[in-house]
Amino acid sequence: MSSVQAWFSIDEGTNWNSLTLSNPWTNYYECQLPGMSDVYVSLKATATNALGNTETQTTIRGFYVRAAQPGLSGLQGFDSLGSGSILMVIGDISVNQHGTKPPGVNFQIGRDMTPLGYFSGMLGEDQLTVFDTNPTWIDMTTGRPLMASGVNLIAAIGGPGINAVSHYYETTADTVDRAPITFSMNATHYIWTDWNGSEVLAVLRSSCSDPLGSSDVLVMQVLRDADDRLVVLFYGTHYYGTWAAGWYFKFVVYPTITDWQDSYYIVRWTDAASGSSANFTPDQGDTYTILAQGSPP
Repeated sequence: MSSVQAWFSIDEGTNWNSLTLSNPWTNYYECQLPGMSDVYVSLKATATNALGNTETQTTIRGFYVRAAQPGLSGLQGFDSLGSGSILMVIGDISVNQHGTKPPGVNFQIGRDMTPLGYFSGMLGEDQLTVFDTNPTWIDMTTGRPLMASGVNLIAAIGGPGINAVSHYYETTADTVDRAPITFSMNATHYIWTDWNGSEVLAVLRSSCSDPLGSSDVLVMQVLRDADDRLVVLFYGTHYYGTWAAGWYFKFVVYPTITDWQDSYYIVRWTDAASGSSANFTPDQGDTYTILAQGSPP
């Protein structure tokens, strides 16, 4: 090739911006794109050979540059948001089902109501709480919250196995909506992976399956979705982990919320071995150990 020209576009080819190419070795060209965020990038290149023949290739929406994801610190001030600003979503209950859920999402037995109480009890204004089977607020096919005027924070209480909203944000193929980490399990372990499919953490299922509920692993993670809504997911591998997530967020995280800069935290709760806190419920006498934390790569 005797020459190569290249351009990029952030409006699907309506306008093209030229790129400066370097040619470090024969028939190889490279360039650096300028900084950008929350956009799909299209690319176009024209190559010319020594005989003057040209070839142009164009790729529309070749890749997406995601906006920097918020940390838990992005929740600062949520407790003073005006009425109607927050949508809290709880998994519907097996004994009194109010609708249907997407494939792969089950009905809970009611125990996630307690952690919901920690979060909602922090609010200074009246906010809406709905089941994940409510078609006015939730897409029944995907589990994605529908657009609603004034709602700029969505809180999903309960994991992807029983909350359709948590399931949607953790499993969607839409990269703009994807949560920082995704939960899965095999015969022996609970596993969390990042956007690239790389393992963030694996814990033995047996370490979270004490029948008395004396230890579990909890997750707190946040994202900003394609509709610019802040989304927070709280859950444990069992109901007592979700309970611990509510307690931990209210009494440990939120008093120092500006320090919690990462997008996700995976924490082990362990009940006290003796004393008044040895009661199989999360409280200040128990142990909370951060196992993993981070933000999308």
